[in-house]
Amino acid sequence: MTVCDHSFVFDFKTIPEMLEHTLACWPTREAYRSFDYAENAWVSMTWQQYADQVRRWRRAFHAMGLKQGDRVSMLLTNCVDALTFDMAALCNGLVPVPLHAIDTAGSSAYILKDSNSRFLVTTTRARWNAIFATGEDLCDLEQVVFTNEVETGESGHIQYCGVEDWLAQGNDIRDEDLPEGPGENDLSGLVYTSGTTGRPKGVMLTHKAIVTNVQQISEVLDLQEDDIYLSFLPLS
Repeated sequence: MTVCDHSFVFDFKTIPEMLEHTLACWPTREAYRSFDYAENAWVSMTWQQYADQVRRWRRAFHAMGLKQGDRVSMLLTNCVDALTFDMAALCNGLVPVPLHAIDTAGSSAYILKDSNSRFLVTTTRARWNAIFATGEDLCDLEQVVFTNEVETGESGHIQYCGVEDWLAQGNDIRDEDLPEGPGENDLSGLVYTSGTTGRPKGVMLTHKAIVTNVQQISEVLDLQEDDIYLSFLPLS
């Protein structure tokens, strides 16, 4: 087996730069493979298809008026939507806040409040209703989006709708109007601790921290272009 030259990873400063490189080199290669339980089959997505979806989410984020550094939250199991949300947020300079998919509604509400999140994507209205019912003052939260339902309405001042309706709000945004990407010292995520000995605390991770981790891994693992990785730990 030919050993790959990984030296290019040391040119990266931010996570979106990695996607740009991969898309330029291998747009038609398989990016992700996820299991479709309805079809009982594995479904593949190329890097170009993934990048197109990321761009749709970027446009919708921009149409909402979200600015660099704003917090956006995700309460999803491992899925392509979770990866798309994360990369789109990072490309727009936003800060993803991943919520654990099996956490309590009370803990999720606390993290949404503590992080000042303006946006939440989750699966169903039932999950959102449980969070809203905790009575936490989610004064910063503006929009909730459902990936598995199409209901539209509001909970107090907070709007909710299906993901396709939300994405459509960015249809008129031009690519050249999208915000500039982040810098290496900008936050790439607020990852909250489990809260075993107290309230969860948000760990601030920069783009530089994540990119450096990737660079270090490339020095000790013989990564190959045809490797396939199975993700089973929660993305949060």
